[in-house]
Amino acid sequence: MTVERSARRRAMRVMGGVAALILIGLFAGWIERRRLATGLVDRYLAQAGVSARYRITGLGPWTQRIEGVRLGDSRRPDLVARVVELRWSYGWRRPKLAAIAVDGVRMSATWRDGRLSLGAVDRLLPRSSTRGPVMPDFDLAARDASMTIDTPYGRIIAALAGSGNLARSFRGRVSVEGHKLEAAGCGVPHLAARWAVRTAAGAPTLHGPIAVAGLSCPARDLRIGLAQLRAEVTLSPTLDEGQGRLTVASVSGGTGRVHVQELGGDLSVQGTARDLRGAAMLTAAGIATPVARTANARLNASFRLRDGAQALAGDLRLRALAFRHDVVAAVADAGQGTAGTPLEPIAARVGGGLSSILASSDAAARFSLSNDGDTQRLHLDHARMRSRRGDMVDVDGQASMLSDRGWRIEGSVGGGTVPAIRLVATQAADRAPITATIGMSPYAAGGARLALEPVRVVAQGAAIRFATAATIDGPLASGRIEGLTLPIVGALDRSGGFHVGQGCSRIAFRRVALSGVELDPARLSLCGAPLVTRGRDGTIRVAAAIDGLALHGRTGTTPLTVQAAKFRLTGTKRLAGEGLAVRLGEDADPTRLTIGRLAGRFDAGGIGGNFVDLAGSIRNVPLLLSGAKGTWQVADGALRLDGQVGLSDRATAPRFRPLTSGNVALTLRNGRIHGTARLDEPRSAQAVATVTLTHDLTNGTGGARIDVPGITFVRGGLQPEMLTPLTLGVVANVSGTVTGQGRIDWSPAGVTSSGEFGTERIDLAAAFGPVTGLSTRIRFTDLLGLASAPHQEARIAEINPGVPVTNGVAHYQLLGNAKVGVEDAAWPFAAGTLSLDPTRLEFGQEAERRLTFRIDQLDAAAFVQQLDFPNIAATGTFGGVLPMIFDAQGGRIEQGWLRSRGGGTLAYVGELSNADIGMTGKLAFDALKAIRYSTLDIALDGRLDGEIVSRVRFEGVREPTGDQSLMARLIRNLPFRFNIQVRAPFRGLIGSARSYINPALLLQSGQPPAVQADDSRPVR
Repeated sequence: MTVERSARRRAMRVMGGVAALILIGLFAGWIERRRLATGLVDRYLAQAGVSARYRITGLGPWTQRIEGVRLGDSRRPDLVARVVELRWSYGWRRPKLAAIAVDGVRMSATWRDGRLSLGAVDRLLPRSSTRGPVMPDFDLAARDASMTIDTPYGRIIAALAGSGNLARSFRGRVSVEGHKLEAAGCGVPHLAARWAVRTAAGAPTLHGPIAVAGLSCPARDLRIGLAQLRAEVTLSPTLDEGQGRLTVASVSGGTGRVHVQELGGDLSVQGTARDLRGAAMLTAAGIATPVARTANARLNASFRLRDGAQALAGDLRLRALAFRHDVVAAVADAGQGTAGTPLEPIAARVGGGLSSILASSDAAARFSLSNDGDTQRLHLDHARMRSRRGDMVDVDGQASMLSDRGWRIEGSVGGGTVPAIRLVATQAADRAPITATIGMSPYAAGGARLALEPVRVVAQGAAIRFATAATIDGPLASGRIEGLTLPIVGALDRSGGFHVGQGCSRIAFRRVALSGVELDPARLSLCGAPLVTRGRDGTIRVAAAIDGLALHGRTGTTPLTVQAAKFRLTGTKRLAGEGLAVRLGEDADPTRLTIGRLAGRFDAGGIGGNFVDLAGSIRNVPLLLSGAKGTWQVADGALRLDGQVGLSDRATAPRFRPLTSGNVALTLRNGRIHGTARLDEPRSAQAVATVTLTHDLTNGTGGARIDVPGITFVRGGLQPEMLTPLTLGVVANVSGTVTGQGRIDWSPAGVTSSGEFGTERIDLAAAFGPVTGLSTRIRFTDLLGLASAPHQEARIAEINPGVPVTNGVAHYQLLGNAKVGVEDAAWPFAAGTLSLDPTRLEFGQEAERRLTFRIDQLDAAAFVQQLDFPNIAATGTFGGVLPMIFDAQGGRIEQGWLRSRGGGTLAYVGELSNADIGMTGKLAFDALKAIRYSTLDIALDGRLDGEIVSRVRFEGVREPTGDQSLMARLIRNLPFRFNIQVRAPFRGLIGSARSYINPALLLQSGQPPAVQADDSRPVR
């Protein structure tokens, strides 16, 4: 027991001593706590290499209160804090900072090269073994804490309030403000953000709104209005890597004259400042530019920024893209200069398609952009614009910018609307020549086709030179040209002007088909200095010449030759030609056309102008056109001529005199000619006929219809010899109207013609006397040859060769070659008949024309009464023959005779005197007062327009009369034989002054002298 107690006492004493020692130590530590705490903080700061100033105002076993903290350079501290409370935890090795509470903290930081630097504070933060500082693992309670961050873009002030473990569970709010921030020439006047911040697994996350008071980029003329954004960012524990998302709620703005009504979208990023990847989805509405507008746009893009290299790839879509109206109109009008040329269908399709695309279309493009420091590349994987009606254009290509300031562009444009074009352009260095090669795939539209050799372009300074060759197939006026080859060498200036061709260029074509005409392949020399120019005003001028033009071809199977002494294309779409000649056929009588001068102009409606000195003839058609002038036009597939022309007979002996027309209208379409004209007699200007003509160039067939509504002849005015020489010396003083219709048809086999012409009444003077009331209808079987069917009929009211002959009917046939076959003619005459034997008359030459008239059953009493002889009375019946001959000297009767058929009486009761005829003559005339003759013959010879010799022979006895004179009684019942010869003009002999009409123009006869008896022969 004693031992146990003794041991207990010793233990209690030891424990008491230990406790006393502990209490002494604790007391001594409490007394030395400020010095111990100061040493602990100083060692912590010293180990981090941070200089500091502070004072401890509160100490406890686990906490210290420090005030007036200044870390870093005393003159420019990186951290200033009014109060910092530290809470420590103790382990076996050393104390550990467990929590910090701060109030009134002001920090200074910098952002450089994508890293945030807190200055001396960085050295107090825990660090990753390889990646630098990480979020510390202690609790932080912050109140009234802010940080000023100096960046390359300006100063940002951030304020923090919150609490929690910085590495695991911190919760708080961060406010960020920036003023006059600038980057890449752009400035933001004010930026404000209010973010919630939290940490988890060592990584901080921030999210909240950002208000940007506009963005301005003066160098790029970019303006963005007030923007409301929302950001969500998660950083790595080392704060040098992270990911985030930025949402743009709505913003408006623009650049230059481009304006966006509303812009929004999302931007997401991840990675480090040296390797940043991201994606953007942006939408825009109401985009307007000086030349176009679009309803909305959508951009999906991804990008990467890595060690100074940038890469961007995206997909852009535009809806309802529409260019300005005048831009669309300018594109539509750009092809107007090709009107009337083979390129018109191509220009129409390209212009129409582009106009449709530019007027309203949807567009989409995939692109990529990269910059590796040495080379910048833009690659357009595919871009397409498609209009509402389906027209589209595709674009692919890429551009490279080299580090020595050279560049290269290559790409293609094509689609259903525009030609497929491939472009390669390069510039080796700044101020070096720019060279380009443009290749175009053959393009076809509307029957036209254009193929270009690769276009070579060299640009040096302000001079741009180009060279290529074009092969063109396409419509030309009313036909087509194929294989037209044009070398194109010229230069372009920066104002948009250009010139093409210097000197002479060789052009060629494989085939030309125009209005039924097909030309053989040909090569021509086209000369100009230059050939084509375009000034700054946009006007295109041509100065091209071809001398000695000669083209060969055919129309159908007929050979064709076209020649021109000079041919010019000048000014703005003007052309001129001299000495043009067209020959169709190779035989002795081809179809010919010549034009002295031709001028014209291209316009939207086609080609047209005027011509002078046109002449021509159609094979086998004996008609000649001459002296024509007027206007011409090629439009809507047709050639039209309007003007005036002269028409004449090209026969060796013309059958009609030249006529004129002042209203010729001729159209050539699809190889067929159609024309109309009114023909006038030039001296009287009286309308003669209306002609309607057709001709097929492909087979050489055609025809003309001649309508004569009424040719009116009047004395002192229009006469037949003014229309045809065939009537000269045959008829004169014609008065009346001729109507009818004729037709001429021709083909390679020859010419046929027909017609029907006539008159209801016509009066005229002929060699044998005046004709009154002639009516006839002639049915021509050969109108040009003046040949008719047989048995044509003419009715003659009266012929008066000195003796009126009325109501005659004649049948005849026109035999051609100015010949007339008289089948028969008959007139009632003095109770008998006067008839004409069948005969043939020739009027086209100086030949004799013989007419034989026969008199049958002529009643002497009726004849004397018809002639109205006041001193003669006669009875008896006569017959006879009057052969008449007409030639260049006039007409005459040759061996004509009249003979009585049976006896009759003859009495002359005129007064005579001895002074007149003597006693013998008086005895004869006394016997003539009452003679009964048994025979009476009259022989007639002489000229109708001169002297007629009439020999009258008759025998008879003196009849008893009431006269009882000695002479009467002596000669009563005595037989007498009279043999009388009379020389006198024909009309003076048997005509009366009352009924005689003198055809002075034909016969040139004078007033008839008095009848005189020839006393040279005895009267027995």
